[in-house]
Amino acid sequence: MLDAAIAQLPAEIAVGHRPGDDPSLVRRQIHVRVDSVGRRRRTRYTITPRGRKALAEWLSQPGDGPVLECEQLVKIHFTDSGTKADVVANLEAARAWVLDQNQENLATARAYLEGSSEFPERAALNQLVGRFLTDFYVMTARWVGWANEIVATWPDDVTDAPFDVAAAEESVRLAASIPALLERSGSPRPKRSR
Repeated sequence: MLDAAIAQLPAEIAVGHRPGDDPSLVRRQIHVRVDSVGRRRRTRYTITPRGRKALAEWLSQPGDGPVLECEQLVKIHFTDSGTKADVVANLEAARAWVLDQNQENLATARAYLEGSSEFPERAALNQLVGRFLTDFYVMTARWVGWANEIVATWPDDVTDAPFDVAAAEESVRLAASIPALLERSGSPRPKRSR
């Protein structure tokens, strides 16, 4: 996740260069070291003083919303050119992905609870991001279970699959509940700087 986020940093902060940048003009302000912990790859980042200043300036501006990129969803979306087996295979791939991603997520959460995390000084900030990821993995796991139940009733030719009115009504109810969820959270709305 962090590797993709680093790629979105402005050039004056980011490692290396972006397509179209003159590599000789881009200074490395974040340094990357890759090592291993057991069988898992670990990436460590350090930042220069100049990079830290550029990062502080960048952080002062609100970011864009999340970007969802999920090949399994794209394939399911276009399975009217395929079969029910294609949908099932992509649901299984999504299931395997969430189980794999959640392993490190769970290990990290447990390490913070046990007081053995790598970055105890970042515990509060990492908790915010960790909860987002946990909720995302839970949402994905629930969706995979729900979708498997729906698809189990479908014929092999997905173009003959019935539209589930009850499921659509539930989706509308959930979508309509989002503004109320945000109002109940009591979160202050930050003032945007100009």
